[in-house]
Amino acid sequence: MTIESADGLFQKKVFTVFFLSLLALFFLISYKPIFSNDIWLHLKAGEIITKNHFQLPDSDPFSYTTEGRSWTLHEWLSQLVFSHVYQFTGFTGLRLLRSFVEILTLALISWAAYRQTGHYSITLMILLTTAYLLRTRFFVRPEIFSHLFMALFYLIYFTLRKHKPWYLLPACLGFILWINVHSFMVMVIFILLIAVISRGFFVIQGVEGLFAKPWETRFKAAMLVVGVLSIFLTPYHLDLLNYVFSGSGVAKGYIIEWQPVFISLQRESYMALRGAVAYPLLLKVVVLGIIIIFAGSLALSLFWKGGPRWPLDEALIGLLMSGLALSAIRFVWLLFIPLLLSARYFAMALDVVDRRNTMPIVSKIPGLLFLSGGILFWINSGAKTIPANLHQTIQSDRYPTAITQILKVTHLDGRMFNPIGWGGYLIFHLYPHYKVFMDGRAVLHGPQLLQDHYTILHARRGCEELIDKTYQFDFMLLPKIHGILERCPAPTWMLIFENYNSSLYLRNNVRNRANLFRIKDYYRAQHVPFDPVKGFDMTRVIQENPGWASELNIED
Repeated sequence: MTIESADGLFQKKVFTVFFLSLLALFFLISYKPIFSNDIWLHLKAGEIITKNHFQLPDSDPFSYTTEGRSWTLHEWLSQLVFSHVYQFTGFTGLRLLRSFVEILTLALISWAAYRQTGHYSITLMILLTTAYLLRTRFFVRPEIFSHLFMALFYLIYFTLRKHKPWYLLPACLGFILWINVHSFMVMVIFILLIAVISRGFFVIQGVEGLFAKPWETRFKAAMLVVGVLSIFLTPYHLDLLNYVFSGSGVAKGYIIEWQPVFISLQRESYMALRGAVAYPLLLKVVVLGIIIIFAGSLALSLFWKGGPRWPLDEALIGLLMSGLALSAIRFVWLLFIPLLLSARYFAMALDVVDRRNTMPIVSKIPGLLFLSGGILFWINSGAKTIPANLHQTIQSDRYPTAITQILKVTHLDGRMFNPIGWGGYLIFHLYPHYKVFMDGRAVLHGPQLLQDHYTILHARRGCEELIDKTYQFDFMLLPKIHGILERCPAPTWMLIFENYNSSLYLRNNVRNRANLFRIKDYYRAQHVPFDPVKGFDMTRVIQENPGWASELNIED
């Protein structure tokens, strides 16, 4: 064995050990307690599908405001998976599933990076950067499957230079599975469409001098046909496309994760973001850095006559992924594609420079090195959460656990108001005895209901009209910060419970007399003081029954 081969083998072993250690660390960081507001609705939907002999509900059963409205379960297969994992392994199984899928995704992306560049250092830097981008999406949600499938698709589309016809069979099965677990698979159809169209652009005069010809276009055209056909192998067919594209406008107006990374948070149209803290500065730096690197590599390809050329379809796909990442926070993870493409281009360019002996080869990309160095701090911050990750199953402080327990026992009648973020949690624990005002299905509820929700929640002008006449709520569940409102609820409302994160109000009228008696009986059974005229007195409860107050996290 030569000295060179011995050095290469040693470097490979060091890289392998370091790479596996990083994946193990990322696994522990991603093994977070359940904190997604959406998982509760997914679990309940999967449970209902199973109980109904795998028949999908065609209308909304959970919310009284949209009861009977058509409901598109575009993630029905994920909901079944989550429901069955939870049934057999509980929340621990769901957390393990999330972490396994995310770490497998990182491993596949790292494999693609090494196949394209052949450099250990570049592969590690891409792993660090992609892990940071994915950390913003470490939720138990159907989109984790899109992370995995997109990494697999990247390997097939960008790293295989020879496609055999039989590859279409696993591609077809993968597309069918993907489109039913998460509708993001529709984006792959656009990527494949770009591949076919870019081949046509190649006949335009002048393009050949700027870009390389897309390769394996026939196979990609066949995959495009397979992808389109897979849409018809869903329960909703073309209605799925209508749901995906018609819902994006609603989501962008009211859901934080659909907001652009560089948005001005004071814009009136984004009501959900009022008073919110700006998204972490580091994420903006990483996003901007990757896009600058991608744009730089593309410019170098266009103006460096002796260097390698970008294939036209890959340049367009990189631009598309960059545009999506800039358009919404939830899509920043897609920057792994322009990041990988840029790394491959620079690796090819450096090889060209080395062959010409004009300068010594540089094995690191300065921009990626800068980004990776900046990301090291989140590894440290993430590692600090590992002890809590291992012993805490659910971030209970994010949910109205105490009020949910009270509602389970008291069985209040009438209409309930609840914040959108708690809708899924209430559905999971209280359905079918209670129906919610709304939950996280923003597309289903529509802009008017979302507008009314935030008007009520933040006590804006017109909230009294909505509370008393439009929706005629009987009891209202509010976050603690909204527990004392200047204009809403009106004086006719009585506080019947409050702890460190949530408050429960009951409308004090004749129609709710039975509900008031239920609350009174509940407190009597718990040996907790309660005045049916003045309502809940937190200080008195802490003094007379400190044990119960501590159990329900009541703080003065």
